[in-house]
Amino acid sequence: MTTETAVAESPKSKPAYRVQNWPEYEAVLVQRGRLTLWIDEAALAGWSEAQRTGWRGASCTYSEAAIQCVLTVRALYRLPLRAAEGLLCSILQWMGVDWVVPDHTTLSRCGRSLSASGDRREPLRGGGDGVDGRRC
Repeated sequence: MTTETAVAESPKSKPAYRVQNWPEYEAVLVQRGRLTLWIDEAALAGWSEAQRTGWRGASCTYSEAAIQCVLTVRALYRLPLRAAEGLLCSILQWMGVDWVVPDHTTLSRCGRSLSASGDRREPLRGGGDGVDGRRC
C-alpha cells in the first residue's frame, strides 16, 4: 500500500521591481504622508455668532458654520465628538488661528438639527452657507 503526499505548490510570487530613481521614489513616499487643509473664508468670517437670538436664556456662541465644520470632520474620520473637538483644536493651532472650538456638549446639542451629524453611512453633502438664525 503506497501513500501519496500532496506537495503544496507555492503561490506565484509577485514580480520584484527594482527602483531606478530613488530620489523620486523618496519624494513620493514623503508626499503620501502630507496633509493639506483649508477652511472656507465664509466659515472663517462667521465662526462665532455675536447676535442675540431673542430667545430666553443664553444665545448661541458658535455659528452653524463652526458646528458644521466640526461635525463634518467627525463624520469624515469617524471620530467621537471629543476626538473631533481635539482634532479641530490642533488644526486651528497649527494654522495659527486663536479661535475656540465648540465643545462636545454643544456639538451634541446643536448638531441634532444639522445634516452632518446624521447617520454616518450617508454620504456627505455640501456644507452650510454660513450663519443661520437657528437656536441651538
